[in-house]
Amino acid sequence: MTDIKIEKGIPMPENRSKGTALYPFENMEVGDSFFAPNKTRQQMDNACGHWRKAKGWKFVIRYQEEGDGIGSRVWRKE
Repeated sequence: MTDIKIEKGIPMPENRSKGTALYPFENMEVGDSFFAPNKTRQQMDNACGHWRKAKGWKFVIRYQEEGDGIGSRVWRKE
């Protein structure tokens, strides 16, 4: 047997996705975009995944330099 104890009365944390907490996907309309500084195209593609699956939305992501920094711009396509 292990020494792991069962505990009662410990509240579960809220279920929140990083993609919804960090980025404004929920408020985006077709044609809208945002710039995520210091984020790679792959990181943003992963963040878009929830909305792609849940809503069927499509995105275009470009890794680019803007202002004084480099990062990814995300557009909602559909």
